[in-house]
Amino acid sequence: MNSLYPFAIDSRYQETVEDWVWKIIESPVVRRGSRVINTRPGNVQIEADVDTDEVYARCIEELSQERGEGYLYVSEESSHPKEYGKGQRKIFISDPIDGSSIFSMLGPLSSPLTTAIMLLGYDKEILAACVGFIWEKKSFGLDRNGLYVIEKSNPKRYVQVSEQKKNVTPGEADVAAYFPTKDRLDAIYPLYGKVGNIHNDGGHPYALRVVEGKEPNSISVALEATPVPLREHIGPLMADRGDAFVRTLEGELLSLDPNPTKKQTSITATNDILGNKIIALLKNG
Repeated sequence: MNSLYPFAIDSRYQETVEDWVWKIIESPVVRRGSRVINTRPGNVQIEADVDTDEVYARCIEELSQERGEGYLYVSEESSHPKEYGKGQRKIFISDPIDGSSIFSMLGPLSSPLTTAIMLLGYDKEILAACVGFIWEKKSFGLDRNGLYVIEKSNPKRYVQVSEQKKNVTPGEADVAAYFPTKDRLDAIYPLYGKVGNIHNDGGHPYALRVVEGKEPNSISVALEATPVPLREHIGPLMADRGDAFVRTLEGELLSLDPNPTKKQTSITATNDILGNKIIALLKNG
């Protein structure tokens, strides 16, 4: 596994976060109709955001007490990190619910809502990570062998970019890019007319579907076109373990600085040539 990112997966922590994610997937709290409680510009908040954040916080607190370890919890739904235990702290990073804006506009079954959590070690190495697809009732996890899918009725299944997609070019690629606002649309406008199709969606689901999709014409590139914090790049970082090309839109490695004010863009592509050409198209207009 030739990852460029510092993965040091710990099976104990990985099993723990997978259990937490399935607790969210199966919870009636997030599967009910959810009321909008905060219309923050560009980041609508629904009840499920807060409820899910509280579930993760309780789980981390219980883990700290059980293991006698210190943790920092950085979440999209909290303005300040939460501290648990004493001494040196490992860092949990979470995007409790992704897709709240679409959820609030079109209803729960219209949005590919996900929940995501990642654990960084003392040297910012990735110890565990999991993304759950709430309505599809499946999750993605990691071990030393790579990226896999967990579905309750099926055995664990490893996924990586299929051979038939490794030579896809920009003209053949479908791109998922999250652009509900004009500034995001402006950021990806150079791609129009230069790629196959552009989908108005992105985030964790499509970053991982870049890897999982088997058909040559399935999603081949996922973009987070405007700067966002690390907690929104859990899916792309996991896609790297499935042999995907993962970078910032500036062509650099994604930073693992957990500071929630540190923002960056991201691209997930099925091959290096495609990824670098998309970056060049965005830069050159």
